Amino acid sequence: MEEAQAFCDKLGFPVIVKPDNGVGASNTWKLQSEDELRAKYQEVISRYPSRHFIMEEFVPGHIETFAGIVNAEGKVLLFTGQVMKATLLAQLQGTGENVSYTQPVEQMEDLRETGLRTVEAFGVRNRFFHFEFFRLDEAKRGLGKQGDIIGLEVNMGAQVFIVWIHPQWRYVGAEDPNLFAEVEAELLRFAQ
Repeated sequence: MEEAQAFCDKLGFPVIVKPDNGVGASNTWKLQSEDELRAKYQEVISRYPSRHFIMEEFVPGHIETFAGIVNAEGKVLLFTGQVMKATLLAQLQGTGENVSYTQPVEQMEDLRETGLRTVEAFGVRNRFFHFEFFRLDEAKRGLGKQGDIIGLEVNMGAQVFIVWIHPQWRYVGAEDPNLFAEVEAELLRFAQ
């Protein structure tokens, strides 16, 4: 408890507490005060005695994604983005509506550039990728100004994906050696 209190004394509230290994926002809490911290600490110790939790600074922003397919040469064949105005955490806690929409990434130059730089930095080849970023809804000292993009999550390498290749949905495996050539050929055909 002393470490948690010292963290909050340094950064202030709110803070995020979550398992050190988890998916989505299950068992994740946004704590607003020292009283909430003490109560949640007692709950976590009693309910999850063998589980480890971490505490993070709260980021005042919404999530924007950049996802797509990269060929063997590292060329991004296609990409898209999604804006999620209400976070999964807010939805689980009942404090946010499920508001999200797909937006042409071309209209979001900074997100497109950040996504493409992330592909390059990770040396992505022959993969699907899905990156998540926070876009700050307000300035936060040490993080950035309103509108800045902050990295959140990099996902690559799942074994099965669904790809839209007109006129049908097809399930394809990531290990299929013909996958990227086929997708690239289809994309070029539709671009003509």
